[in-house]
Amino acid sequence: ATTPAHPATLYGQEKLRVAQALTEMPNTFSGRIFFPFSERENPNRITTVLLKKLAANEPLHLRAGDAWRDIAHADDIASSLLEACFARLTGTHNLATGKPTHMGEFLRGIAARVGKEELLTWDNWESGSAGATEPRHLVAHVDPVAGILPVTSDLDARIDRFVAANSR
Repeated sequence: ATTPAHPATLYGQEKLRVAQALTEMPNTFSGRIFFPFSERENPNRITTVLLKKLAANEPLHLRAGDAWRDIAHADDIASSLLEACFARLTGTHNLATGKPTHMGEFLRGIAARVGKEELLTWDNWESGSAGATEPRHLVAHVDPVAGILPVTSDLDARIDRFVAANSR
């Protein structure tokens, strides 16, 4: 899967517009971030919403959980960003893993760590994604740069850390 050059959402269109403007500036680096998660994220993001629901023993059903995304921990993305800056990398690059992760299974991994995976369900793409504003597969194409890209993220270890930090 490759990254669409014409994003479907207003947010994606604005990100592209800024990246294009930056390309007109010499010696500038622009990093496109895909689907980060972190212990310090906005409480309205799906990973944190899931943990809140599970803590309250409430189910969470996803209409579009049968989607594939390029998911990485924010710290791993930040490390790649810093390495890119120290290496004086220029141009626009995808700060991503380039690997598809099933959104429902990713979230099930979080639910399993708190012993409540039965509270998470999702529709298959064909029946549940009506009205979805993004494609089913949204995974970055990453041009490798030695020691910098693609972003490396041990999702299992990062999920463990995420759950531990949010269970306090």
